[in-house]
Amino acid sequence: MNKRLIGKLLLAAVLLIMLYAYHFGAQRDLKKEIGRGYHINMVHIATALSGLDYEKLTGLSTEGNTYGSLDKLYITLRYSELQSYEGLPEVYSLLSNTIMLISDYKHDGALSQEKQEEFNANVKKINAIVTDLEQLLDTDLDWYNAFTNPHEKVKERIEERLEMEE
Repeated sequence: MNKRLIGKLLLAAVLLIMLYAYHFGAQRDLKKEIGRGYHINMVHIATALSGLDYEKLTGLSTEGNTYGSLDKLYITLRYSELQSYEGLPEVYSLLSNTIMLISDYKHDGALSQEKQEEFNANVKKINAIVTDLEQLLDTDLDWYNAFTNPHEKVKERIEERLEMEE
């Protein structure tokens, strides 16, 4: 009877280990997929803002050109899943502020000189941060970790970039 009980316990232990291994693998795959989403989203944002400044922003509202329309830019940034960037508050703040400035521009048709400079600085910072992240982060899992629980290397690089761009 003891052999039979030990056999059942071993079988249960093996099944438990297999279940844990499956769960670990599935969890890792999910994190990679989320990380890929963060990466793709940041590249879309950087592409939308590439080469953009206030002068070109005014052109978006009057004519169709290589940047697309002002509405398209606004929608791209507005629906970029900002809540995803709460692990990197600097990125979250820059994106939120830039969206707000574009919204103000759409509503008023112009921005004050101070807001124009702020818009230009934000765009420059966002593009620089995305470039830095692409240099630092190799895998989708790295991207996931950077946005959920960034390590010091990523935080320091973003802080250095923000200081350089001011």
